[in-house]
Parts: sequence; C-alpha cells; structure tokens
Amino acid sequence: MKGVNFVLSSAERVLNIAGTIPVICIASGTLRIELSKIQMIAGTTLAIVGSVLAVGASLVNSPEKKQLFGRLAVFGVEQMIHSQLNLYRGMVETFLGISTFGIANVALGAGQVFRLFSPIVSYGVLTNRFFIPIPKTPHPIGA
Repeated sequence: MKGVNFVLSSAERVLNIAGTIPVICIASGTLRIELSKIQMIAGTTLAIVGSVLAVGASLVNSPEKKQLFGRLAVFGVEQMIHSQLNLYRGMVETFLGISTFGIANVALGAGQVFRLFSPIVSYGVLTNRFFIPIPKTPHPIGA
C-alpha cells in the first residue's frame, strides 16, 4: 500500500503544479475530475471486498487475516475520500481557469509553495494510523 500511496502522492503533486499554470489548469482540472472517478470506483471496490473478506476472516477466527482485510477496506475508504477531494479540487481549478483565464489559479498555487505542492491530506493517513501489527499468538494446542 505504501508504493500505491507514493505513486498517488506523486501524481497529485504533478497535477497540483499543473493546476497553477494559466490555461493548462483547465486541462489538469478536467483530468483530475476524470481520475477522481476511477479512484472512487477502485476505492469502493477495495472497501467492499476488504469488508467482506474481513467478516469472513472473523467467522473462521483468523485475527491476522481479519486485520489484513480490514486494512484493505480502510485503504479503500481512504481512496474514496481522496477521490472526493480530487473531484472538488478539479472543479475549482477548472472553474477558476475558465472564469479568470487561470490567473486566479496562480494565487491558488501560491498557497501551496510552502508544502512543495504536496497533497493537503496525505495518502496513507488512515491506514497508518488505525492499524498496528498484531503479535502472532501461539497455537493453543502444542505450540
């Protein structure tokens, strides 16, 4: 998941920079909107599959797999949240780009320079915060 988060953060950083350039911001905003749809579909799928598998792991009493699949579900929810933020950002960039010919987008970018155009909400925040490795428990019979 860390590799996926790195790729998504890098892609978002590129779009953040492109979103501050007059005229180009219209294309980057539109691209961000389209990519947010794909991110929502992927996140929803991961959340549903992870949740179903976590319930199944609970039924067979497998805490390690339950945590693994639970983490997958939370990762999916995190992608769903990011997709909505990217959708709104893309709408704002496109609107400002069309209505002000991108001049207002330069001001939008000025506030991001100190963060080096990184995403406002970091990828991996939920999955890293809510899950810690659980120690392996010895098998009750003859371990």
